[in-house]
Amino acid sequence: GENGSGKTTLAKILAGIYSPTNGSITYDASVRSAYEIRSVTSQLFQKYSRYRMSLEENVTISTKQMHHRSEIISALETAHIGLNWFTDGLDTNLGREFGGTELSGGQWQRVALARAVYRPCQVIVFDEPTAAIDPNNEAELYHSFAESSADKFGFIITHRLGIVQLCQKVLVLKDGQFIDFGSHEDVLSRSEYYQQLWTAQAEQYMSQ
Repeated sequence: GENGSGKTTLAKILAGIYSPTNGSITYDASVRSAYEIRSVTSQLFQKYSRYRMSLEENVTISTKQMHHRSEIISALETAHIGLNWFTDGLDTNLGREFGGTELSGGQWQRVALARAVYRPCQVIVFDEPTAAIDPNNEAELYHSFAESSADKFGFIITHRLGIVQLCQKVLVLKDGQFIDFGSHEDVLSRSEYYQQLWTAQAEQYMSQ
Protein backbone atom coordinates (compact mmCIF):
# COMPACT_ATOMS: atom_id res chain seq x y z
CA GLY A 1 0.00 0.00 0.00
CA GLU A 2 0.95 3.62 -0.47
CA ASN A 3 1.78 6.13 2.29
CA GLY A 4 -1.21 6.62 4.58
CA SER A 5 -2.86 3.34 3.62
CA GLY A 6 -2.69 2.00 7.19
CA LYS A 7 0.31 -0.33 7.01
CA THR A 8 2.09 0.90 10.13
CA THR A 9 -1.13 1.15 12.13
CA LEU A 10 -1.95 -2.46 11.28
CA ALA A 11 1.61 -3.51 12.16
CA LYS A 12 1.32 -1.88 15.60
CA ILE A 13 -1.96 -3.72 16.22
CA LEU A 14 -0.32 -7.00 15.23
CA ALA A 15 2.59 -6.20 17.58
CA GLY A 16 0.26 -5.41 20.51
CA ILE A 17 1.24 -1.74 20.67
CA TYR A 18 -2.24 -0.54 19.67
CA SER A 19 -5.47 -2.18 20.72
CA PRO A 20 -8.07 -2.53 17.96
CA THR A 21 -11.00 -0.11 18.26
CA ASN A 22 -13.27 -2.78 16.81
CA GLY A 23 -12.98 -6.53 16.78
CA SER A 24 -10.21 -8.44 18.54
CA ILE A 25 -6.86 -10.13 18.05
CA THR A 26 -6.89 -13.92 18.16
CA TYR A 27 -3.84 -16.14 18.47
CA ASP A 28 -4.03 -19.94 18.56
CA ALA A 29 -7.82 -19.55 18.27
CA SER A 30 -7.95 -17.53 21.52
CA VAL A 31 -8.69 -13.83 21.93
CA ARG A 32 -5.59 -12.10 23.27
CA SER A 33 -5.02 -8.73 24.90
CA ALA A 34 -2.49 -6.26 23.56
CA TYR A 35 -0.26 -7.10 26.56
CA GLU A 36 -0.36 -10.82 25.76
CA ILE A 37 0.48 -10.15 22.13
CA ARG A 38 3.42 -7.89 23.09
CA SER A 39 4.86 -10.61 25.31
CA VAL A 40 5.33 -12.98 22.34
CA THR A 41 6.21 -10.37 19.71
CA SER A 42 9.39 -8.71 18.52
CA GLN A 43 9.28 -5.73 16.21
CA LEU A 44 11.32 -3.16 14.37
CA PHE A 45 9.66 0.04 13.21
CA GLN A 46 10.96 2.90 11.12
CA LYS A 47 11.69 4.90 14.29
CA TYR A 48 13.99 2.85 16.49
CA SER A 49 16.24 3.62 19.45
CA ARG A 50 19.99 4.15 19.34
CA TYR A 51 21.20 3.16 22.78
CA ARG A 52 24.44 4.78 23.96
CA MET A 53 25.56 1.50 25.45
CA SER A 54 27.79 -1.36 24.40
CA LEU A 55 27.07 -3.37 21.26
CA GLU A 56 26.06 -6.35 23.43
CA GLU A 57 23.65 -4.23 25.48
CA ASN A 58 22.13 -2.78 22.31
CA VAL A 59 21.31 -6.28 21.07
CA THR A 60 20.12 -7.79 24.35
CA ILE A 61 18.31 -4.85 26.00
CA SER A 62 14.81 -6.06 25.10
CA THR A 63 15.05 -9.45 26.79
CA LYS A 64 15.56 -10.64 30.37
CA GLN A 65 16.86 -14.06 29.39
CA MET A 66 20.40 -15.22 30.18
CA HIS A 67 22.61 -13.83 27.44
CA HIS A 68 24.71 -16.24 25.41
CA ARG A 69 27.54 -14.94 23.28
CA SER A 70 26.85 -17.44 20.49
CA GLU A 71 23.20 -16.28 20.19
CA ILE A 72 24.23 -12.61 20.16
CA ILE A 73 26.74 -13.27 17.40
CA SER A 74 24.11 -15.25 15.46
CA ALA A 75 21.73 -12.25 15.64
CA LEU A 76 24.52 -9.95 14.45
CA GLU A 77 25.27 -12.29 11.57
CA THR A 78 21.60 -12.31 10.56
CA ALA A 79 21.73 -8.51 10.41
CA HIS A 80 25.03 -8.76 8.48
CA ILE A 81 27.08 -7.06 11.17
CA GLY A 82 30.74 -8.01 11.47
CA LEU A 83 32.46 -7.85 14.86
CA ASN A 84 35.53 -6.57 12.98
CA TRP A 85 33.65 -3.26 12.65
CA PHE A 86 34.16 -2.69 16.38
CA THR A 87 37.43 -2.08 18.18
CA ASP A 88 36.35 -3.90 21.37
CA GLY A 89 33.96 -6.43 19.86
CA LEU A 90 30.72 -6.84 21.84
CA ASP A 91 32.09 -4.52 24.54
CA THR A 92 32.44 -1.57 22.13
CA ASN A 93 30.46 1.46 23.33
CA LEU A 94 28.25 2.94 20.61
CA GLY A 95 27.67 6.65 20.14
CA ARG A 96 30.18 9.48 20.36
CA GLU A 97 28.53 11.07 23.43
CA PHE A 98 30.55 8.86 25.80
CA GLY A 99 33.61 8.46 23.64
CA GLY A 100 32.26 5.43 21.85
CA THR A 101 32.09 4.43 18.20
CA GLU A 102 29.60 6.37 16.09
CA LEU A 103 27.76 4.37 13.44
CA SER A 104 26.20 5.36 10.15
CA GLY A 105 22.40 5.34 9.80
CA GLY A 106 22.53 2.01 8.01
CA GLN A 107 24.76 0.48 10.69
CA TRP A 108 22.48 1.67 13.50
CA GLN A 109 19.55 0.10 11.65
CA ARG A 110 21.40 -3.20 11.38
CA VAL A 111 21.99 -3.13 15.15
CA ALA A 112 18.27 -2.54 15.67
CA LEU A 113 17.56 -5.47 13.35
CA ALA A 114 19.88 -7.70 15.37
CA ARG A 115 18.02 -6.65 18.54
CA ALA A 116 14.66 -7.59 16.96
CA VAL A 117 15.99 -10.96 15.79
CA TYR A 118 17.62 -11.73 19.16
CA ARG A 119 14.47 -11.19 21.24
CA PRO A 120 12.66 -14.51 21.93
CA CYS A 121 9.30 -14.35 20.18
CA GLN A 122 6.64 -16.22 18.27
CA VAL A 123 5.66 -13.24 16.08
CA ILE A 124 8.09 -10.82 14.44
CA VAL A 125 7.06 -7.57 12.74
CA PHE A 126 9.33 -5.52 10.47
CA ASP A 127 8.13 -2.10 9.29
CA GLU A 128 10.43 -0.93 6.47
CA PRO A 129 13.37 -2.59 8.27
CA THR A 130 15.96 -1.79 5.59
CA ALA A 131 15.05 1.82 4.78
CA ALA A 132 18.55 3.09 5.61
CA ILE A 133 20.40 0.14 4.08
CA ASP A 134 21.96 0.00 0.62
CA PRO A 135 19.42 -1.61 -1.76
CA ASN A 136 22.20 -3.85 -3.09
CA ASN A 137 22.35 -5.58 0.31
CA GLU A 138 18.62 -5.54 0.98
CA ALA A 139 17.61 -8.81 -0.71
CA GLU A 140 20.39 -10.72 1.05
CA LEU A 141 19.26 -9.36 4.40
CA TYR A 142 15.66 -10.33 3.75
CA HIS A 143 16.70 -13.88 2.91
CA SER A 144 18.53 -14.02 6.24
CA PHE A 145 15.42 -12.73 8.05
CA ALA A 146 13.27 -15.35 6.33
CA GLU A 147 15.61 -18.10 7.48
CA SER A 148 15.83 -16.81 11.05
CA SER A 149 12.03 -16.52 11.37
CA ALA A 150 11.18 -19.84 9.73
CA ASP A 151 9.54 -21.08 12.96
CA LYS A 152 7.67 -17.80 13.61
CA PHE A 153 4.86 -15.72 12.18
CA GLY A 154 6.67 -12.99 10.26
CA PHE A 155 5.13 -9.74 8.98
CA ILE A 156 7.04 -7.40 6.66
CA ILE A 157 5.74 -3.95 5.78
CA THR A 158 7.53 -2.56 2.72
CA HIS A 159 7.23 -0.16 -0.20
CA ARG A 160 9.67 -2.25 -2.24
CA LEU A 161 7.40 -4.80 -3.85
CA GLY A 162 10.20 -7.03 -5.11
CA ILE A 163 10.62 -8.20 -1.51
CA VAL A 164 7.06 -9.54 -1.25
CA GLN A 165 8.00 -12.47 -3.47
CA LEU A 166 9.77 -13.89 -0.39
CA CYS A 167 6.45 -13.93 1.49
CA GLN A 168 3.84 -16.65 1.46
CA LYS A 169 0.95 -14.17 1.53
CA VAL A 170 0.49 -10.53 0.53
CA LEU A 171 -2.01 -8.13 2.10
CA VAL A 172 -2.76 -5.02 0.04
CA LEU A 173 -4.09 -1.89 1.80
CA LYS A 174 -5.57 1.31 0.41
CA ASP A 175 -7.03 4.17 2.47
CA GLY A 176 -7.24 1.95 5.55
CA GLN A 177 -9.13 -0.81 3.75
CA PHE A 178 -8.17 -4.35 2.74
CA ILE A 179 -7.95 -4.53 -1.04
CA ASP A 180 -6.74 -8.09 -1.51
CA PHE A 181 -5.03 -10.98 0.25
CA GLY A 182 -3.27 -14.04 -1.15
CA SER A 183 -0.07 -15.16 -2.78
CA HIS A 184 1.87 -12.60 -4.82
CA GLU A 185 0.94 -14.35 -8.07
CA ASP A 186 -2.77 -14.55 -7.21
CA VAL A 187 -3.04 -10.94 -6.05
CA LEU A 188 -1.09 -9.70 -9.07
CA SER A 189 -3.44 -11.56 -11.41
CA ARG A 190 -6.67 -10.14 -10.01
CA SER A 191 -5.99 -6.77 -8.31
CA GLU A 192 -5.74 -3.82 -10.67
CA TYR A 193 -4.46 -1.59 -7.86
CA TYR A 194 -1.66 -4.04 -7.00
CA GLN A 195 -0.81 -4.37 -10.68
CA GLN A 196 -0.41 -0.58 -10.89
CA LEU A 197 1.92 -0.52 -7.88
CA TRP A 198 3.95 -3.43 -9.20
CA THR A 199 4.26 -2.01 -12.72
CA ALA A 200 5.21 1.47 -11.47
CA GLN A 201 8.08 0.06 -9.39
CA ALA A 202 9.23 -2.26 -12.15
CA GLU A 203 9.41 0.66 -14.56
CA GLN A 204 11.32 2.73 -12.01
CA TYR A 205 13.98 0.04 -11.60
CA MET A 206 14.17 -0.47 -15.36
CA SER A 207 14.77 3.27 -15.89
CA GLN A 208 17.61 3.19 -13.34
